[in-house]
Amino acid sequence: MSAGAFAWAEPPVAQAPRTITVALDGSGDFSSIQEAVDSAKKGDTVFLKPGRYQQDVTVHSKDQIKLVGAGRDKVTLLGRETIVGVLHVGKWPNGATNIEISDMTINEHGGHAVGLFNGKGVLLKRLTINGMLFSQQVEDARIEDCTIGGSETTGVQFADSQAVLVGNFIHNNDHGVN
Repeated sequence: MSAGAFAWAEPPVAQAPRTITVALDGSGDFSSIQEAVDSAKKGDTVFLKPGRYQQDVTVHSKDQIKLVGAGRDKVTLLGRETIVGVLHVGKWPNGATNIEISDMTINEHGGHAVGLFNGKGVLLKRLTINGMLFSQQVEDARIEDCTIGGSETTGVQFADSQAVLVGNFIHNNDHGVN
């Protein structure tokens, strides 16, 4: 380039939000929920086709993603029986912000079904949670229209967290909400 010439840089092209599909039969973008979540960018939705997923999922270091099942009666997360809990949102030192999880059933393993850690703006809706929902150091969590039951201890446990519960059915736990 000669002296005095200008180079014009193209402005970065914003990526439109995507829907990433997970299907156990291989008909989606991924068969692993974790791989789909790991590939998700800000604004993306990870959609789970019907199935019983024997997988653990951790959503961390993410902002503004959705994890949406085909329905409570169609999608079940079972876990792999290798760690406590099946679905984790955030972990130390990396939290997760503005995460929405909806329309599926999550079965407990090792006492926990769902763990929310070190995050902000987490929305859980239209879930069936069979086991404990545990939250630690989470701001602005909202749990709505969920069925939470079957924990041998507490249905919903909050530690150093701020949450709103709306329209939930919490049942068959030794303790309801703590």
